[in-house]
Amino acid sequence: MLTFSRHFFTKLRNRTRRSHRTALPSPRRFLHRLFYRIRRTLPLSALLLCTALFLPALLVLLFSGSTPLSHDQNGQRLESQLFPNLSPSVATANYAVTIWLTDEQRTCTLNLEDYLVGVVASEMPSSFEPEALKAQAVAARTYSLSRVLRGEASGFSADHPQAALCDTEHCQVYRPAEELAAIKGQSWMTDGYEKIKTAVRETAGLVLLYEGSLVTQPLFFSASGGRTENSEDVFVSAYPYLRSVDSLYEGDSPYRAVDVSVPLAELADLAKTEYGISDVSLKNIRILSYTAGGSVAEMQIGDKVLSGRQIRSLLGLRSGDFTVSIAAGDTLIFTTSGNGHGVGMSQYGANGMALAGYSCSQILQHYYSGTEIGPFTGSL
Repeated sequence: MLTFSRHFFTKLRNRTRRSHRTALPSPRRFLHRLFYRIRRTLPLSALLLCTALFLPALLVLLFSGSTPLSHDQNGQRLESQLFPNLSPSVATANYAVTIWLTDEQRTCTLNLEDYLVGVVASEMPSSFEPEALKAQAVAARTYSLSRVLRGEASGFSADHPQAALCDTEHCQVYRPAEELAAIKGQSWMTDGYEKIKTAVRETAGLVLLYEGSLVTQPLFFSASGGRTENSEDVFVSAYPYLRSVDSLYEGDSPYRAVDVSVPLAELADLAKTEYGISDVSLKNIRILSYTAGGSVAEMQIGDKVLSGRQIRSLLGLRSGDFTVSIAAGDTLIFTTSGNGHGVGMSQYGANGMALAGYSCSQILQHYYSGTEIGPFTGSL
């Protein structure tokens, strides 16, 4: 039987302690030992320099992953963290655009971001939520850059061949600061105008992208009847990001149900003048089909079938989303829901989403299917 002296166990215990000290130290012990060695070998000034240079990197190395980035309801990183303090000089601060001033019949060149302030102020009420105003700013910036780049590549519109953009609804409504002040007053300039400038500034340089490329048709309109339209159901072309989606937050829209009375005789005269339709009666007026967004696709008037868009234009209706009923005295009641063409982002829907807590990026990605928000790269 082996026996061990007391001295043997003492030596074994000391050796075990030394072996424990050779294990990898914890992060805090590592830092402590590192600074202890530096302090013994360097003068105070060198110690301070090393601390300033290496401490941030060490802290990131040791504690990275302990505080994850905030995410929104859809798991997207908040844009304030994706693009912290993005300066407009990154992409668009010095980007100049030339617009056609329709009333004055001349061109005007100005900074893109300044131009966008005048666009957002003219296209969306300043009383809307900041996130909705930011979504409008991104959509307007994307539209502007797309028109400029496409115009440079293939020529400008025949309606304004001197410039890629005009100041009317044909492109985007734009009003300079002095005109806005005259229309809205100085108190609005102090509050509303500054609110819009903030929305443009906080999204500076950001645009809509689809599969890495600039979105070419970031269309928007005033209000929907509860669902947006596929682009090909209203216009000619189909775009993958202009799909029909629910627009559930239209509660504040003043265009939810608007009645328009049209005497049968007036409708008959218009149909004959515009489309050569004769023999219009209450018996041959009916809706035939609807779009995916709920608007009228086809409607019979007399002996012809017109599109919902043609009917809307013929009668000056606010929306192609309408029903028809008959009132006393051979009068038709067209009840419209929404305001505008219905393709892309609903502005009242965007504001409703913002009121419900959705962010700028969530609003845009809802209305523009499959898109991302990122900095402008300088090309299509």
